[in-house]
Amino acid sequence: MAAESLGNFSRDGASALDPLMERLSDESIEVRRLAVLSLGRLGKGRPKVEDALKHISSDPDPLIKLNALVALATLGHMDESSIPILLEAINNKQEATAKAAGIALTKVAVEKPDNVLPGLIELLDKKENPGIINSLRILTHMKNHAAPAVQKVAALYDGAKQPEKIEIVDTLSAIDTTGDYAIPVLMKALKEPDPLDREDALTMLMRYKSRADLFIDGLLGALNDPETKNRMLAVGIVRGLGQEPDKVVPQLVPLCADPDLRVRSAAISAISSFKKVPPSGVDAIEKSLNDADFRVRAAAATALARISILDREKAFAALQSALDKETNQQAKREILSALNVMRRNTSQSTH
Repeated sequence: MAAESLGNFSRDGASALDPLMERLSDESIEVRRLAVLSLGRLGKGRPKVEDALKHISSDPDPLIKLNALVALATLGHMDESSIPILLEAINNKQEATAKAAGIALTKVAVEKPDNVLPGLIELLDKKENPGIINSLRILTHMKNHAAPAVQKVAALYDGAKQPEKIEIVDTLSAIDTTGDYAIPVLMKALKEPDPLDREDALTMLMRYKSRADLFIDGLLGALNDPETKNRMLAVGIVRGLGQEPDKVVPQLVPLCADPDLRVRSAAISAISSFKKVPPSGVDAIEKSLNDADFRVRAAAATALARISILDREKAFAALQSALDKETNQQAKREILSALNVMRRNTSQSTH
């Protein structure tokens, strides 16, 4: 359909999308190409928009024609013959086209994964952008249905570019339920120079808590991450894994002297969360009663009350000594609270 008749067609329709439909007759071919994709996102349930897209799908410009087919697929107008077109489109060098095709194909992949999976795996083999990125994102939405692709996705990591690596990590964490392939890749990601890569890997590790034995060594190494946020994240994960304290606590002890007070407080709390705290952990918490920051001193008091069952007399003496020289009122309240907890526990244990 000619651009002029398309313009007339759109103006005849009393729709809130009329201004956008009028862009179909714009002098700029780029504007027309983008207008087609925008109508695909916004035109659901509007027959006049769908009719306009069907008409323009015979446009002589190859990209406008492709965009129209992608837009119609986004609106739900597609059949089996549309899948190869969308698979080709997600590898299109025009970012807007590739992105829109990815959105349309994701809907199909979730509903009919077997129809889409072979084509996505083939795109992974080509290792071309944007196809590889869009393929990974679609696989992520497919979750367990994408399991046959997990080995191939993991194999991409070593040769991947930086933007692709986060996508690979996210995809593996979504489709690998066992962690057999995801965990080795996550261990590599923990050593990446970009702190965001390391943060993403730490976050994903929590999905495999039941297999902590496969990554605990790498996780303990992350306690020394140069990025404060990542050290905090690693401490939180270590705390929730339920590993043997004799292995974990010695790695947490140095963090009680970390430059960042939040890390120090988190390490103290993590140490005290174990049922059996090694002597090195107890000593570190007692030393923290003399920390330069009152918030850390308060955290140490609370932690010491929690583990006082190990040596009540020593813990009580340490808290009483800390109370005598404490000048901050908030820290004093925490120390008094810790002492009261210990007194109640002692009273209950004697009855």
